[in-house]
Amino acid sequence: MQILRHSADAIQHAGEGRDYCTDVVPLSDRRGPATLGLLWVTMVTGFPTVLIGFE
Repeated sequence: MQILRHSADAIQHAGEGRDYCTDVVPLSDRRGPATLGLLWVTMVTGFPTVLIGFE
């Protein structure tokens, strides 16, 4: 039980200062073009598969 509490506290403190809901994300925290390109490829190949499965 002690380990679970410690992990929850660590997760809570790790997220502090990284909420950019109302602020501009700094360049050092932005994802690179390769990551966004791979995300785009995944979306482009996955969406038609969903439409084919729906038919």
